[in-house]
Amino acid sequence: MVRIADETGTYRMECISTGAEKQRAKQLDAQVKDLNKTVLPLEVLEAKLKKTKPIQAHDFLHVVGLLIARSLCSHMDGLEKHWQTDEDGAIPRGTFNRFITRDRFKTITRYLHFECNSVDESTEDKVWKVRPVLQALEKTFRRGYRLGPRITFDEGTIPNKSKFNPIRVYNKDKPHMYGTKVYMTCCADSGYCSR
Repeated sequence: MVRIADETGTYRMECISTGAEKQRAKQLDAQVKDLNKTVLPLEVLEAKLKKTKPIQAHDFLHVVGLLIARSLCSHMDGLEKHWQTDEDGAIPRGTFNRFITRDRFKTITRYLHFECNSVDESTEDKVWKVRPVLQALEKTFRRGYRLGPRITFDEGTIPNKSKFNPIRVYNKDKPHMYGTKVYMTCCADSGYCSR
């Protein structure tokens, strides 16, 4: 978790100049519509972005926990509803605010990074950016569960329609036609995926 937080923080620092340029472009567009709007210099915008609190490992754990909680109690209205303070029927609102602010959550998810961009291993390994996370998960899962005497090998598809996924495949026979094809080692009794 510490490594992911460090890589995310490093990537955020690399993106400060482009972020400041985007903010300045928005301010210039707003000034065209309303001449009373002020446009801050790039140096001021960059200094403002650099003042943001560094990303810690516990912040990343909060984000992961809230993403899991969101999958259990999702709102069709959007992510912002989880931080809304008034109640809407039986759905509790504003519970995410106790853990992390909405802007902090968005900042961490916007700059989430697992591997440094300067280490370019994309020619040999297509999942090099998430390889450290996959290895850590496999190691943790192997320690947490021992496979029984009966093991099965199976193929599966992780649904994904992104055109930016270099290992995306099309299979018309699967429930999710587009996705990443994976081969799994599973326990034949429980169905637990070991690898």
